[in-house]
Amino acid sequence: MTHLQELWQLIAEAPISELPALIGELEALRAAAWAKLTVPSTPAPAAPTLVDAAEMASMLGTPETWVRDKARAGKLPSIHMGHYVRFEPAAVIEACRKLRLSGASYNGPLCRIEKPQQKRRGKRYVSNECPSSSAAERTGA
Repeated sequence: MTHLQELWQLIAEAPISELPALIGELEALRAAAWAKLTVPSTPAPAAPTLVDAAEMASMLGTPETWVRDKARAGKLPSIHMGHYVRFEPAAVIEACRKLRLSGASYNGPLCRIEKPQQKRRGKRYVSNECPSSSAAERTGA
């Protein structure tokens, strides 16, 4: 016996006094069926994943101290929860891209702005000495 046959039998056997209540229940079932057909079920949006400074640094390929310093300076978006600092990876990467496109003097991953050359007394300093060689080797003694 199908569901429709069961409904017809229920209506046929129901006393007249119960028909208004039965019609109300049928209308509620009909509305629920139409809602299921017309409104697709969409999953709830997932909460953003938050990571700590160490994980963010490994994603960016930078030291953890760099991430903490930039967050403290306000250059990286961060979320402060008490003394804990967390990062949303998508927001941090987007901030780095925006800084790179704006041409801001920002030295970080994804930005590729080179550090200024080391200078000594106003002139560029270039050392030809090997830092591991001793003074005796350099003078030829």
